[in-house]
Amino acid sequence: MPKSIYTVKEVAELLGFSTNTVYKYLDDGSIKAVRLGTEGRFRIPASEVDKLLQERGGNPQKMKVTSFDQGQEFPGVFDWFIGFLSIGIGLSQFIYPIYFFTNANLAGIAPFVDVICVLLLISGILLLGFDIFNIGKNNRRSSLDIIIGVLYLILTGIFVFQNYVVAFGYLSLSLILLMSALKKISSYSRYLIFINVLCFLVGVAYILSPESLRALNISAITAFSKNTYIFIWMIFFGLVLLSSYLAYRKNIVFIRLIAVIVGITSFVYAILSFTGGFWGSAVFGIILGSFSMIFPVTDRFDFFRNRNKKESAIGFVWLVVIFLTGSLILRAIHVSLQRSVLAEMENEAETASVITKDFIDRNISILKTSVESGDLANALSEGGAVGDLDRELKKMFLLSNNFFARVIVTDNHGKVLDTYPFYLQSQNVDLSDRDHFIQPAVTGDIYISGLIQPKSSGVSPSVLISSPIFDSNDKFLGVAIASVNLLELQKQLKRAGSDETGMLSLVDSQGNYVLNPGLQKTITSALSEKSGDTSARRVGLTVDYNSDGILEFRASKEVEEYGWKVFVTKPRSMAMKTYSSMGFGIFLFFMMFTTGSLIFAVYLRTEGVNRRIEIN
Repeated sequence: MPKSIYTVKEVAELLGFSTNTVYKYLDDGSIKAVRLGTEGRFRIPASEVDKLLQERGGNPQKMKVTSFDQGQEFPGVFDWFIGFLSIGIGLSQFIYPIYFFTNANLAGIAPFVDVICVLLLISGILLLGFDIFNIGKNNRRSSLDIIIGVLYLILTGIFVFQNYVVAFGYLSLSLILLMSALKKISSYSRYLIFINVLCFLVGVAYILSPESLRALNISAITAFSKNTYIFIWMIFFGLVLLSSYLAYRKNIVFIRLIAVIVGITSFVYAILSFTGGFWGSAVFGIILGSFSMIFPVTDRFDFFRNRNKKESAIGFVWLVVIFLTGSLILRAIHVSLQRSVLAEMENEAETASVITKDFIDRNISILKTSVESGDLANALSEGGAVGDLDRELKKMFLLSNNFFARVIVTDNHGKVLDTYPFYLQSQNVDLSDRDHFIQPAVTGDIYISGLIQPKSSGVSPSVLISSPIFDSNDKFLGVAIASVNLLELQKQLKRAGSDETGMLSLVDSQGNYVLNPGLQKTITSALSEKSGDTSARRVGLTVDYNSDGILEFRASKEVEEYGWKVFVTKPRSMAMKTYSSMGFGIFLFFMMFTTGSLIFAVYLRTEGVNRRIEIN
């Protein structure tokens, strides 16, 4: 659209006058203008400039409308896309680090990734600053394109062994930026090239590594065969390529079509990425989708064109300050929420430890009370008749109120005499070489085993509590053994609010998994923690990678007296899922508030100036 307002300097350059001549025209009334403040700068409407041009025999000066196939002009929408994307990825790294959701090996180079993201953040701010202040008519602008392109190329190298989709997304950005530094290309042309390169490389990424699309956690996608996916991808890529060509030829239908295709696809990708906990990918999708919807309207932002340096500086500072302030607030909220999650897990571990200790204590008390009653010792002293032993074992089993899974009695040589409930494979088994017979026989005290894997088929792993049996003359008669009902322990933990997600595990002193053996890899890694972190008096809290490379929160607490340990573990993405939704919403709010408020302020400023011109 034609330019409506000019400065004194612009009028002088346009008419070939000196600025003093223009001021002379202003003083004698030959040119009408509005002055900003009592001693501010003059703003000259285009109608006055056209009148002077006609008097000099010239044609009215109009601002050329930017065409999609023109040379590069500043500021362009694609430049702002790169700037906002670089700022967004840089900030998201510190709000929700990328390497939290990749292989643990990447954690070793986390500081290097942080440096790259800091440079991206700074480069994005500089890119927006260059556009706002119209800096780009020399090598400084090309140099900035090269720097940002190289930064994305480095990120490509880092993530190519982690996730092809993420890596190739960075590669697409790198290629278009490096190409822009070598050859001037219009903003819309760069956008079209970028989305076609991106579409092609994402397809290649899936062919090379289907798990690269792990962010798209949709069963319909994962159910596709590779050949089916290639066929669908070729059709989609062909549609994008054809639409891009026709859009480049200024076909308004396809300009809008390509915007809708890319916009919707990007927003869907952002939602799925965020649901999976991939903040960097979500930011990428949101920003690409947002700017794709802008291109059918314009391919450049010109609301800073008529601003003086002071106004441009205020706008630039506004962008930077709001982004940084929002990020710091979000970071503080995120840290606070993380502490809240860890505190909740700490309470769960403490509660689970107390419940486990009470459960074991009660089992010991039941067994000890039954043995000390003397009825079982009398049955053994009288020859150990099966009927008498059955009666006493049944009495002990019922007294446990389902806390015992099975009770066993042996003679003084370790031979099993009877079991209740009856189990044929246990009859006459020799336990003389087992700790749960040797320890009570030698020490004369209660013994608690770790998790035992029975050699007999059909018997579940169990924890055994054994007590020596003595007659009234302190003669050793045998051992009473109770197999603990671990399912009852798990029920009690669930009723108390622990183990609701199956992320609680109980480990004995030998590192065997009493509950939830599916967490074996997690707990194996956790057993190497320093003893100071898991003392009996306090809960150990860690945020670390497990052996599968998943970052997780972990709380651990020893079960006092028994040397067992309770672990509450949650993947960070699961533990922070609700809080992450809140944080991501805040992140988007600050992005939209920053740009929206700035554009609105500039719009009001422009409207105010135009009204004053019309009045004069």
